[in-house]
Amino acid sequence: MRDKYLCEQGIKARYLLNEGAGNTVKDTINGYDLTITGAIWEKTERGMALKFDGVDDYAVCNGTINILPRNLTVVSTVKILGATVIGAGSFIGVADTTTTNANATFYVNPANVAIRSGANSSSSTESHLTEWLTVVGVFYASGTGDKNNVFTNGQLDATLTDSTNFTISKIAIGGTDTSPHFTSNGLINYVAVYQREFTTRDIQARYAQFRLPGKATKLKKAKI
Repeated sequence: MRDKYLCEQGIKARYLLNEGAGNTVKDTINGYDLTITGAIWEKTERGMALKFDGVDDYAVCNGTINILPRNLTVVSTVKILGATVIGAGSFIGVADTTTTNANATFYVNPANVAIRSGANSSSSTESHLTEWLTVVGVFYASGTGDKNNVFTNGQLDATLTDSTNFTISKIAIGGTDTSPHFTSNGLINYVAVYQREFTTRDIQARYAQFRLPGKATKLKKAKI
């Protein structure tokens, strides 16, 4: 029986990153395809993935994007291989291309995982180097405490309160096309964007879905 917490309600973009060649990552939902700059395809134990160099690689979709920055969840599977040139790596999320500090993103670094909303950010102190991670960023609606959370392998890693609102005109993974690029030094295998807030059960179900055999981690219920 399919887990009811794997519901695809509200999905706005899904990147399977299984192309294996070329300069485009296809969005299987709404056609928000990403254009790759610098990153290369690599076969991994999870299948194909994009590998970013930690300097200036990125994959971005710019244009008219029908997604709101609140009531938003971004799901990804990533593996960090080392430090980046710029402190924040593995930029994954959405942003406004014309307004400073208009973004809802998270970063995965060798030393920690961080969530960013507007000009503010919050990070964990947990090291996640050289392992595959299921990372979920949840950006809450105004009126619910404006709380934004990032979860790693089903567990709450960092929390940020911010009420920034903006018009989304960019989806970016691995890095961004504006300097500094905040490029990951690592691999990204899957990204999906939802116009709804994932619950703790939803997040833990995604971790169970993407967990590699033999890599089980005891889940703790996060307080959100």
